[in-house]
Amino acid sequence: MKSRFLTILTALAFTACYPDYVDINTSAIASQQESMMTLDVRVSGSMISTKSYAGADEMKVDDMDIFIFASTEKGYLLEWTGKGLNPDLSENIAGSRDKKIWSQDITLPTSGSKRIVVIGNTAGAEYPALKTTTEAPDGATDYNTFAEGLRLSINSMPSIPLFMMGQTDIASSVGTKPFVTLARQFAKVDIKASGLDLKSVQMMNTATECWPLVKDFDKKPATMGQIPAVQVSGSEVKDKIYLLYTPGIQSETADSRAAFKISGTASGQAFEDIVYCPNPVMADYNYVMTLYHSGGKLSADFTPDWSSGTLTVQGVKLLNGQMTFPYLSDKFYGYELTWTTEMTGPIVLTKNGEESWYNVFVDGSLIRVCCVEDNFTGAERSATFTVSLGKSSVEISLTQQSVPTQTVKFGDLEFMDRNLGATLPSFEENIISSESYGYYYQWGRNVPFPNVGTLELDQAPDALTYEQAMNSRKFYTVDKVWLRSGVSYAKLETFWKDVSGSYGEPCPEGWHIPSYYEIQQIIPYKNSTGIGNFNSVGTKLNPDEIFEKGGPSYDGLYVTAGMEKAAIYAVKKYKTNEAYYLRMQRILKNNIAYLKIDRLPGDENSDFAGEDAASRLASAEQIFATADASKMETLCFPATGYIGLSNGQHSFQGQALYMWASSAWSDVYASTIYFDNFSTDSNNSRIYSRANNFAHGMPVRCIKD
Repeated sequence: MKSRFLTILTALAFTACYPDYVDINTSAIASQQESMMTLDVRVSGSMISTKSYAGADEMKVDDMDIFIFASTEKGYLLEWTGKGLNPDLSENIAGSRDKKIWSQDITLPTSGSKRIVVIGNTAGAEYPALKTTTEAPDGATDYNTFAEGLRLSINSMPSIPLFMMGQTDIASSVGTKPFVTLARQFAKVDIKASGLDLKSVQMMNTATECWPLVKDFDKKPATMGQIPAVQVSGSEVKDKIYLLYTPGIQSETADSRAAFKISGTASGQAFEDIVYCPNPVMADYNYVMTLYHSGGKLSADFTPDWSSGTLTVQGVKLLNGQMTFPYLSDKFYGYELTWTTEMTGPIVLTKNGEESWYNVFVDGSLIRVCCVEDNFTGAERSATFTVSLGKSSVEISLTQQSVPTQTVKFGDLEFMDRNLGATLPSFEENIISSESYGYYYQWGRNVPFPNVGTLELDQAPDALTYEQAMNSRKFYTVDKVWLRSGVSYAKLETFWKDVSGSYGEPCPEGWHIPSYYEIQQIIPYKNSTGIGNFNSVGTKLNPDEIFEKGGPSYDGLYVTAGMEKAAIYAVKKYKTNEAYYLRMQRILKNNIAYLKIDRLPGDENSDFAGEDAASRLASAEQIFATADASKMETLCFPATGYIGLSNGQHSFQGQALYMWASSAWSDVYASTIYFDNFSTDSNNSRIYSRANNFAHGMPVRCIKD
């Protein structure tokens, strides 16, 4: 099958009025986080070209090996292997001829993104030396080494059971149920001949050794040779001739194409001749070779031809032929689509209207669909475009939302109902969907980066200007800060907001990115005194709550509920007539985390009753349990994770929350809303206002001016 596919992430002491802070390397957290997923293995029940059904023998899997690679800063590293596994199921998959042949719960040492490779019927396959991350933490096998070392060789006509292979990428292994479909790595060639009596078929100049996972055939060329002839009889040969899939080796010249030497009799006269295969021959296709003998010469027609056949378009953001975009423009990345086909030739993209607000183009092996204009029309707008190849075409519909009008009131603040660039609001019914994540931004840059897909990376040059950065699609991988043009800290403190014109902050007119002082109204000020930790039941008073730069300092009373409940209760502006209660909960739903914050009005008498932490906690829980629901305000944030500054990978999605504030703390750090992974380590189980390097990619939630 010819596929073009998306493979669907120091310490610094502050002085003056800034909090004490120690930044951590959060990449270490994931390595402590076990996860479990349920992996299904399926086998394809049809040949691609003619949609003909594969025979029961052709679907047979006697044994299989499974390899799971974890996404890390060093690439995909081997984390788990299962070798010599025996399929023990035979369940039909509704709506297809495929069958589920194996299912098992797998516990992995880490969570996050994975690449899963399954090899079926492993005879003839050789692997490189393999080490998992557990066996060799500093020397685990990476995916590229595995791919370049997986060798398949044959020395005779392939026979049942046939070597199979499949792989998939997943964004998270936490409670997920991925599946891998095995496809045969051979083309089947059936022969029809009229008036001929066939005696033998021999494959000539065919692959006898190849590297099935390697796509760069200049790097790992197949070994070409011939294999012994197969004895046949009659004028028709079915389910007997299989050709090893070696894409990229065939050319237009006869001497380099795979060929068949065929012998038999025609009108009582013996013949032996060579016929050449079409270019290219694709894996898991069912070809029909029709033979003709005339004038002492053998000729052949192959079906299918390459002008017609199936064309499939897919993408993470494509559902039932429909794509939904936020109101915000993105001229660089947009949404990625991939295509699968058995045809050759270039993809043709056609807009079915005159709309100028979106663009669609081929970017290497991907199709990108970008909304290049913000939608301030007050209503959704729609369009369609067509993807064509040969005689086949697929129509795609897209809708761009308008600027969200629904807001979430939270005390004196009025939040947009969703993260910037999200197509779903951050309500509890949507909160675990990646459609609530929105775009990611490097601090101070209004270039949106998608929440899925691969980014174009580059080291930020020393002379990089802000204007250059605004007009670049590259994610700048640096140690701390992408902007290196000597901007002063005094300027950086309001940098995002103060940049004028089209380069200003990404929030729409009438909205702004929350400041450090604004986010203090909804989460702990800092965690240096332990008030942001979920680690144990306890009571803390923080005397340094500052809700406006240069404004008065307030007390804040905090009660932690411990790791089991993962909740923190607070009285902000403690002992003032402006006091209010907060309940901050880190919630797991289907093993995906989110933050829920509830607010209740209070007064100068607002307090948690009791002389010790346990009684004060009981009082706090009772206050919220018996509160008038009509007076409670609720704000939710998805666990978006972040894009790492050193590798440009999406990390900790569904596990940890990172979200920018507009205020800088130094010339390399800016404020964020933050919670991290659940952990038995109290230092890694917390929620507070944290500093992060400018070069990370994080979401934004706008506040109404």
